[in-house]
Amino acid sequence: HTNLANFLRRDPDAFTEAERAEALQLITSDLIRQTADSMMPTPTATASTPSVIFELLANLAFSWSAPLAGLLGVKETASYEGQAAMLLEGLAEGARPSPPWEDGWVISPDKQLNLLPLLTRLADWPASAGEGAALFHATLAAALVDWLSRSVNETGIHAVALGGGCLLNRLLSRAVTNGLDNTFGSDLTVLTARQVPPNDEGISLGQAWVALNTLKE
Repeated sequence: HTNLANFLRRDPDAFTEAERAEALQLITSDLIRQTADSMMPTPTATASTPSVIFELLANLAFSWSAPLAGLLGVKETASYEGQAAMLLEGLAEGARPSPPWEDGWVISPDKQLNLLPLLTRLADWPASAGEGAALFHATLAAALVDWLSRSVNETGIHAVALGGGCLLNRLLSRAVTNGLDNTFGSDLTVLTARQVPPNDEGISLGQAWVALNTLKE
């Protein structure tokens, strides 16, 4: 899908409007299929508390960042995992803050998050890549807050854990946390990584803890 996004940017006149729409739909369908598990949080009840916790996985933000970086002309081919996401974060930090585009996402009845409207708008983005990156971050954060809020309201949970490498992105982490706080206030506890990173390093530490306690048993 990244290569297809690059073609759309480099030679837009080679596509009819219908072909362009079909190409963007193909990109988003592929991304939704790849990240279906992370886009549909499945609460798991614990024995000791009525709270339920879900995890926001890193591949969600990383996957959508790759084709966007191609559409904005930021990076056609990533040299390592997460490069596109980090480049977009840097551009967004250097740009003027953007409000979210409220029509930039759709949530299906089966709780899949679809950013096709946002991707379509940024495919014809007339301003700078930094402004496009800022709009992407603001809209993605608002979409995630909306997506999580619906699940919170449906399940009645009162704790959400945000984890995954995408939470290393300070813009996204701050916007999602603030959005949930503003929506629910003290009715929802938002858990974020503090003493260890939220990415694979933190997961490795958790795995070591599980292994140690398993050996003790």
